[in-house]
Amino acid sequence: MKTSAKLVLVLLTISVSFIDAQLKEFVIKELPKEEKTQVIARQTDEAIVTIHTIVKGLSFTSNTGGIVEQRGSDAEGKYLLFVKPEKQFITVKALGFKEENIRLTSIEPRGNYQFTLQEKIPEMEKGTGKLSIITNPSRADVSIDGIPAGKSPYNSPQITVGSKLIGLSLLGYRDTTLVINVEKDKNISRVINLLPQFDVVKYNYGITSIVPLGGLIGRAA
Repeated sequence: MKTSAKLVLVLLTISVSFIDAQLKEFVIKELPKEEKTQVIARQTDEAIVTIHTIVKGLSFTSNTGGIVEQRGSDAEGKYLLFVKPEKQFITVKALGFKEENIRLTSIEPRGNYQFTLQEKIPEMEKGTGKLSIITNPSRADVSIDGIPAGKSPYNSPQITVGSKLIGLSLLGYRDTTLVINVEKDKNISRVINLLPQFDVVKYNYGITSIVPLGGLIGRAA
């Protein structure tokens, strides 16, 4: 039971690391206040936070519950948040992005605060590095960014820099995915212990066993 729990923990760690590495980031900047405000807050004690963006599927929450109403849409590329005039963080969320906060430190009643929110585009670093992957056991199929790259142990004397999605598969073992960041002029080496794939076998005298598929020869009825 303890072994199974450890296997689940390792798989969850790999999955979370992979997902986190693939998330994009927001860039949020405050804009100069508009001289003329077309939208007026409904109540004298509310302020307006205007967010201009082309990022789709945004949602907003306040750490103080200070958002009274939200207007706008993806089609408009603009959102209006009617907020209580209090110090708060507006958390911005969207599928595929890391969460980011808009810090409202000084909010006045009937004030209008302008922000622009865009996707952060990472700069592509040029150059190459070296990558080697060793698996236990060896002879696993290796893929890089979904493209087959041969068997392990894998050695590449020249590979472009950046994050690489590595896939490893071997009969009788769980498929493994991980992200390795290749740096310019550096030799990146990883040793991966593949996890056995288990199956449940029921014997005719009522005993159930969990055995690795790689070592399974036959099944009892």
